[in-house]
Amino acid sequence: MYKYELYGRSSALIGLEKLQPAGRRSLKELIVEVGINPDAINNPDSFIPYLRLCTLLEIASIEWERPYLGIEFTIATDESFPTAGSLVLLAKFHKTLRSFMTDALEYWEIHTNGFNVELKEEISPGLSTLIIKNNSFLTPPRQMIQHGAANICKLIRIITNQHDMRPIEVHFMHEKQKADGFDELAEQAFGCPVYFSRDRNQILFPTEFYEYKIHGALSLFNGILRRLIQIRVDEVGNYSSKAADMVIHAIPNFFGTEFCNFNSVAEMLGIHPKTLQRMLAAENTNFKELLSYVRGEKAKEMLASTELSVELIAQFLAYSGSAPFSFAFRKSTGFSPLEYRKRFKLLY
Repeated sequence: MYKYELYGRSSALIGLEKLQPAGRRSLKELIVEVGINPDAINNPDSFIPYLRLCTLLEIASIEWERPYLGIEFTIATDESFPTAGSLVLLAKFHKTLRSFMTDALEYWEIHTNGFNVELKEEISPGLSTLIIKNNSFLTPPRQMIQHGAANICKLIRIITNQHDMRPIEVHFMHEKQKADGFDELAEQAFGCPVYFSRDRNQILFPTEFYEYKIHGALSLFNGILRRLIQIRVDEVGNYSSKAADMVIHAIPNFFGTEFCNFNSVAEMLGIHPKTLQRMLAAENTNFKELLSYVRGEKAKEMLASTELSVELIAQFLAYSGSAPFSFAFRKSTGFSPLEYRKRFKLLY
């Protein structure tokens, strides 16, 4: 990944292979063709080049003859929303859609610089918009923009429990593809009129949506959150019932949020904190040791396989700044972050 290259998360690949028709080139073959490390399939929390991910979706839509692959991908995604990383997890800590969206956009900026979402409230009486912007000078990629817009709508429905939520309109900058099947997919994904060749990519919705409650007790999210962990366990293929291993798989879901702590992890696992503490003690470890281990391993991976700044890596790993991160990293490895990158980059 080049120094100024845009990046995204490999969790965006989860479930994509399910859309591959029989007899067509596999997802792994296409990943290799566009220059993404094929190991990303088995590491859903790694960083990959965003533009190559966009290229992958465009090529797959052609190879698999799925002209609206981005929207199909959203519709087919598991209800735990594994492709959205831990955005569903953030919903546990918010009461309204407005407060969630503010936090979610900050999370999004850490997890990808490929595109961002801008909220504009009350652009006219009772009308607000979510504008999807590409962080590049290139034309926004069609499949990724459609996928992003459909993902946003699906996410809002899930966390507010408003499954019949319908925006007012959806606008896309690109031209409509000359292929059948769009109307049915658009109804499933958006449930509102969709217009093409507009001046920006946006979702128009009633301002009252902001006041939607994120419904129910936190326990309602436990099934979704456990599924997030299980997907990651399934992807890496090394399931273990040990408490320490469960915690190790849970911690990455909190990276990039302010909730990377013991109580949050225990709640995600559905285990009382005191019970989890005893379970870890019986395995001769504790949360502090496990957090340090997971942070260290992820830091080494990010330093050696990307050109992300030390500041962003520190922020992602929930350090208070680059100085505390650099101190902890040197203490653990004997190298400064930049020394480690220079010495071990060829390993990736």
